[in-house]
Amino acid sequence: MNSYHFRQICYERDDESVFGRLNFSLEPGRMLVIEGQNGSGKTTLLRVVAGFLDMAEGFVEVADQTLPIRDFHEYLPLAYAGHKAGFKDDLTVLENLRFLVALHESDPGQIEPTLQRVGLWGWEDNLGRALSAGQRKRLALAAMLLHPARLWLMDEPFANLDGQGIALVNTLMREHLQRDGMLMTTSHGTFPLEYSHMDILRLGESKGDSS
Repeated sequence: MNSYHFRQICYERDDESVFGRLNFSLEPGRMLVIEGQNGSGKTTLLRVVAGFLDMAEGFVEVADQTLPIRDFHEYLPLAYAGHKAGFKDDLTVLENLRFLVALHESDPGQIEPTLQRVGLWGWEDNLGRALSAGQRKRLALAAMLLHPARLWLMDEPFANLDGQGIALVNTLMREHLQRDGMLMTTSHGTFPLEYSHMDILRLGESKGDSS
């Protein structure tokens, strides 16, 4: 299992630095928690790693290769769960997941057990727009489970969840790490549970990011 070493990662918006020259690593079975106040660049950093922001600079060292940060998402399978759920409001829960499974050539037979796992079975015929904020977060979790990926990128994963939802996210995170998966997530400095395989990356004050 490879480790991934990010070097000199930086991003500017409107000629102003959001964050600059960051160095950090992602390792199998470990979670990297990005901490910082509003505006420090937490969400932006996740989006850079996901390949959503192609103006980012820096590189990633893995094995005997050096990759531009802009190309990293093409090298390693990853799944992203952000503030905005990546599904269509005009489709039902089931239709959204069927589309995702077809897109990633995953097993459609896993849709029902996955919905049961995240507590959405019984809501499969509801349109996306009819879901509560917590249910939308659960649908995003189902999408991650149905898209096999070594790296999970999760932006404020406990937001809009009740106690059961928080416990579910903790369980899914632990299981992913136990499979030697990697996890990169944001936090305002609080986590419901302590993780023994957790590293911290603290970002300073900067304008631009509302995470």
